[in-house]
Amino acid sequence: MDGERHRDGAALVVGTYAAEPHHLRLAETLVTALLDSGLDEREAAWTTWTVIYFTLGLTQEQQAAEHQPLDDRLANAVSRTTHPALHRVLDHLSPGTFDDRFEYGLAAILGGR
Repeated sequence: MDGERHRDGAALVVGTYAAEPHHLRLAETLVTALLDSGLDEREAAWTTWTVIYFTLGLTQEQQAAEHQPLDDRLANAVSRTTHPALHRVLDHLSPGTFDDRFEYGLAAILGGR
């Protein structure tokens, strides 16, 4: 996921209907690959939309952080007493982890069927 090369990519998709030509080409390519790998039609369709929406969501979060730095807002909002589990994993949710979280999430989606 390269936020610099595809700057504002997710923002361009917000409000775009899923039947746009570029979106359909991407979905066609991904569904074909998933069908060819042995997934049934439902799994291929649902996995495709899961990957697309996961990618868009994380891209939007990354681009929002680039335009308006998150500073310590998340760290300040997470209370050790009210959110003990979130507090434990806070370091893994920093803006510097976008690429790693993307790779992890994509592997989890594609490998977790």
